[in-house]
Amino acid sequence: MYYLQQPSQEDEDKLPSLSVSCCVDTSGILDVKWARNFSSSVPLFGLVNASGECQLWKVSDRDENTVTTQNEASNHLADTLKDSDCLRKMLLPLKTEKIGDCLALSLDWTGPLESSSPKIVVSDSSGSLSVLEAGNDFRMTSHWHAHDYEAWICAFDMWNPEIVYSG
Repeated sequence: MYYLQQPSQEDEDKLPSLSVSCCVDTSGILDVKWARNFSSSVPLFGLVNASGECQLWKVSDRDENTVTTQNEASNHLADTLKDSDCLRKMLLPLKTEKIGDCLALSLDWTGPLESSSPKIVVSDSSGSLSVLEAGNDFRMTSHWHAHDYEAWICAFDMWNPEIVYSG
């Protein structure tokens, strides 16, 4: 997770810089999408990775008593930002679903009309698409071979969650 740091007034001609505020060691991440319009009280996102997994993560407040394997922000960043809100945040894994023995390439969440039962569609390097329920029981509900080659991108129709686009 990065923090966008604006230049000071005396350095106003410089570009903003990105600083690491939280780091997680994982296999290659190929896509990340924020969950929108769902009833979660914390920021939630899904990601797909090179291990063929779809994972749900949440952004949570950092608790002083929380033990985590995540790397802490650098001392320079901590000195620079002191009480900044970004330093009080951490990433917590929630759930993981294995899609297959392939690269999981892309994901999308159902649109705003499906706020009660969110779903995720995932495309993969074998040319298949999978739909997962993202509620309390995170699981794959359907899987089918859609392309002869990699399915690089996928998306739900914004107005009809029964329609999926891929390519």
